[in-house]
Amino acid sequence: MTLESIHPPERNSLRKNNYFIKEIQFSEGINLTTVVLSAEIIRELAKAESCIILGRCANYLLAGHPNVLRLFIHAPLEARLARVASYSLAWSQREVARHIRVEDKRRAAYYHYYTGEEWRDTAGYDLSLDSEALGEDGCVELVRRFLPLF
Repeated sequence: MTLESIHPPERNSLRKNNYFIKEIQFSEGINLTTVVLSAEIIRELAKAESCIILGRCANYLLAGHPNVLRLFIHAPLEARLARVASYSLAWSQREVARHIRVEDKRRAAYYHYYTGEEWRDTAGYDLSLDSEALGEDGCVELVRRFLPLF
C-alpha cells in the first residue's frame, strides 16, 4: 500500500497510534512529500540544535520531547487588525479582517486534519500568551524567563 492510497479510517488509526498523519492531498500545493519531509526536518532540528519552528503542527510533533517549549501567541481579532494596519498595507480593514479569518480557518483545518486536535486548544502548548495584553516586549520577556525551565 502506498501512502497516497490510505483511506480515512486508516488515517484515524494512525492518528490514534500517535503517528503524524503523513498526508493525502490536503490543499493545492501541499503533498505527501512536503508533509512527511517537514515532519522529519522538524524532529531532526529539535534533536540537533536550538531552533524556533512556526506552525507545521510542530507543537504536536514535539510533544514530550525534552528541551522543547511549545508556545502559542494569540490576540483578539481587533488587536490583530490594528497591528496589520500599523504596517500601512494597501488593504482596507475589511480586506485585512477577511484575510485573518481565512488564514485562521486554514490553519485550524490543517492542524485538525493532521492531528485530530484543535489548533487553539491551549492544552497542546506549554505556554499561551495574549500579545494584546502583554505587548511584543512583554511576550519576549516572558519567553526569555520561561526558557530556562526547559
